[in-house]
Amino acid sequence: MDDKFIIINGVLEEYLGNDFNVVIPDGVYSIENSVFKNRDMIKSITLPNSLVKIGNYAFSNCRNLRSVIFGNNPKLKEIGGCAFIDCESISILELPMSLRLIERNAFYGCSSLTKVSFSFSGDSFEYPGDLEIEDSAFGKCEKLELFIFDAPIKRIGNIFPNSTGLTKVLFGYSSVEVIDSFAFAKQRLLDEVILPDSLKVIGPSAFAGCKKLSIVKLPEGLERIEQSAFNNCTKLTAIDLNKNLKYIGPKAFETCLSLRHADIPDGISSLEERAFAICDTLEKVSLSNNVNDIHPQAFRGCKNIKEITYRGSKEEWDKLELDNVFSASKDYKVIFEK
Repeated sequence: MDDKFIIINGVLEEYLGNDFNVVIPDGVYSIENSVFKNRDMIKSITLPNSLVKIGNYAFSNCRNLRSVIFGNNPKLKEIGGCAFIDCESISILELPMSLRLIERNAFYGCSSLTKVSFSFSGDSFEYPGDLEIEDSAFGKCEKLELFIFDAPIKRIGNIFPNSTGLTKVLFGYSSVEVIDSFAFAKQRLLDEVILPDSLKVIGPSAFAGCKKLSIVKLPEGLERIEQSAFNNCTKLTAIDLNKNLKYIGPKAFETCLSLRHADIPDGISSLEERAFAICDTLEKVSLSNNVNDIHPQAFRGCKNIKEITYRGSKEEWDKLELDNVFSASKDYKVIFEK
C-alpha cells in the first residue's frame, strides 16, 4: 500500500503526498472529513470502486481540481456536506447513479461548473434507491447551465441558490414528485421547462422570477401549483393547465405579463387571492361550473380580459356573483356552454 495514504480499516484518514493526480487505492470505502482540504496542487482525483462515502469538507477548497473520476463500477452512496465546496476549477460532473445522498453545500462555490449529469457504469445493473439532494448542494455555481436529473430523485428543493445561469433542465428517467420551494427561482436564462410525468406538486415560488421562461409543459398527473409558483414569469405566454389539477395557490401566476389565456380545469373548485393578478395581456379566461369560490382579487389588475367562457349556464354564473372579480376589465363578454 502506498505510504502516502493513511488508511485504517478501510477509512482514508490522512494524505501525506503532493501529487497533481491522486489515485485513491482500491479497498478504501470512506474518505474522512477534510483529508484533502486546501490541497491546491491537486488537479485530478480518481476514486476507487470500493468507495461508499466522501466525508464533509473532504476536497474543500482544492482550487485547481479539474477532474473527479468515479471509476467504472462505483458503489458511492454519500457525498458529505461541503465535500467539494469552492473547488472552482471543476467544469463537468458525471455523478454515479449509485448515490443516495448529496449533502448541503456539497458543491457550493464550484464557480466553473457548467454541467451536471448522472450515469450508470459497469457491467452489472442494480436499480438504485431514491437520491436526496439537500438544499444549497449546488449553490453559487454561477456558470452552471445544464442539470440533468436522470436519477431516482423524489424531491427537488432549493439546491441552486445564487446559481442563476441555468439555461436547460432535463428530467430524463427521474421520478420527481415534488419541485419544492424556490427550487428554480430567479433562473434568469431558463426559457423552457418540460416537467416529468411523475410530478405531483410544484411548490411555493418554485419558478418565481424566471423572467425568460416562456414555455412550461405540465404533466397530466400534476395536482397542485402552490403559492407564487410562477410569480413574475414575465415572458410566459401560455400555460396548459392539466385536467387533474386540483389547486392553484395565491399569486401562482401573478405578474405573468405575457400570459394571454387561462383555461381553468374542471378539478379546480376555487381560485385563491391574486392567483392571476396583474396579468396585463390576459384576454381569455375559461372557467368550469365546478368553481364555487373565486377570491375577489384573483384577477386583480387584469385590464384586458375580452372573453370569459363559462362551462355552465347563465343561472349558475349569476349565483357566483363574480362581477367584482373581473371589474378591472370593462368590456368583456361571457360565453355560456350550457
